[in-house]
Amino acid sequence: MTDQKDFKSYLATFEDTLNLYLVKKAPSIPTNIKDLIVKFGPYLVALSLLSSLPSVLALFGLGSLYRGLGIFRTYRLSTGYQLSLLIMTVSFVLVAIALPGLFKKKLSSWRLLFYSGIVSFVYSLIYGNIISTLLSTLLGFYLLFQIKSYYK
Repeated sequence: MTDQKDFKSYLATFEDTLNLYLVKKAPSIPTNIKDLIVKFGPYLVALSLLSSLPSVLALFGLGSLYRGLGIFRTYRLSTGYQLSLLIMTVSFVLVAIALPGLFKKKLSSWRLLFYSGIVSFVYSLIYGNIISTLLSTLLGFYLLFQIKSYYK
């Protein structure tokens, strides 16, 4: 039980640190741009979920349904590939759970997007995409933290 509490406090500290550097010390995005991100963001998230659905289905062995369409080919799945699909599924589920709350501007849904970003960051670091991972994560978290005040 103590480990879970420590992990939550670590995440809260990490979130506070990012808030300090990405909101308070960083230049702010203009309000009209933030409004657009908050308004159309959930639709873009839904679109990304739909586009990644075939890969998630492949994790559960349903990729063979698409084989006749030429979308997937039969590959022998390596452990790394299976791990990547598993991590992608965790991220997919976090975002899917967050989606309804994003339309309602709930802070809990914002946090699920934040956790999904952390999962994706760790995965990318494991596979050695250090520079692109740091840049894309920094940009994603910057946008996410800039709009955090819209979520209650």
